[in-house]
Amino acid sequence: MKTIEQLARDNPVLMEELSKTNEKLAITITTDIPDWELKIISAVEKVAIESSEGRKLVRIRDLKGEKANAVWIPKEQTPIEPDDIPEGTTVTPVKIGIDPIEISLEISKGAKRVGKGISLSQDLIDDAYIDIVDISLQNLGKGFASWEDKQIFSALLREVDVPDEDFAGNVAVTVYQLAHLPSLQIIKILADAVDVTSHLEKHDMKNGKFKMDADYSGKTLHVHYTYTTHSLVQDAITKKALAYGDVSGAFYLSRNLYEVPRILVVSPRGFADIIADTKYISAFVGTGRISPIISNVVGEFAGLQVIVTTRMPENCSLELDPQRFLMMLLKGGMYEKPKDNPESDSHDMYFYERLNFGVVNASSASIIVNIGAKSASL
Repeated sequence: MKTIEQLARDNPVLMEELSKTNEKLAITITTDIPDWELKIISAVEKVAIESSEGRKLVRIRDLKGEKANAVWIPKEQTPIEPDDIPEGTTVTPVKIGIDPIEISLEISKGAKRVGKGISLSQDLIDDAYIDIVDISLQNLGKGFASWEDKQIFSALLREVDVPDEDFAGNVAVTVYQLAHLPSLQIIKILADAVDVTSHLEKHDMKNGKFKMDADYSGKTLHVHYTYTTHSLVQDAITKKALAYGDVSGAFYLSRNLYEVPRILVVSPRGFADIIADTKYISAFVGTGRISPIISNVVGEFAGLQVIVTTRMPENCSLELDPQRFLMMLLKGGMYEKPKDNPESDSHDMYFYERLNFGVVNASSASIIVNIGAKSASL
């Protein structure tokens, strides 16, 4: 039997090929998981970005690769009007100063951070032809997009949560007044620790009032609700439905402050209201009138491009200029920290994301309220 040295001398070409094969095998063995790791990071982030509805409605500032952990943006300024200049007089200059607003990624300053870990085994990689890996990555990316959208739409609505507000029982009281208004959503109503939210009869968002049905009118209640800090609020004219007058009215709340909203964001229920109006222009009728500035535009109404999303509560709609209203600050999007587990021939990956928001120009957005099924003036 020939030794390895003899084989090398007698068959140099064969040994060279064997050497190349061994090198390829070694590379395959040692880089399987890292190759998948790169694909996973890219795939998850790509799915998250493409699936997000909210990203299309905000300005995004990514601090990836920068040492900074915050940005400062100019605060909305009052318009500077000119003075009358009689003959022989001079103009008095106005000293300009900028009051900045800080948006920080520090948790103590309002930033939010989430994470999720997944474990990828070599067996799963080997069996990836059945799309188990791809399906898992799709679901993870969509999960991050769902979380992002929840944060973005809450910020767009300028939503504030009030988990506990108590009302003492009083038979003479048929309409309850919330401490904060305009109210957005009444999430839960408890009476003696029993959920009685279904007994809500009417809700006046603009004035922060609600009324219970006869079974619970005047009872002691414990209420969980949200309200908005939007300063430009249009009360629906007809209540319970979104009409052309509501949309144009909200538009001029911003326009009177020299801002021009471009997008109308509605719930599916709000869309059902405006699609029945002859003034609605579908994006799919081939008129050539609509040139969407962002995707998901389904049509045009009152000069605004219409976006429909289930993220918008059915009792309100929002008008805004996406480039001027809200900024989302993040750092590197999703990032991943690996952990090798040689004992189980697997690789754990932990994905994290951190973000925060800042209102750039409050006048560039307005909210329409009282268009829900239980909306009313109280």
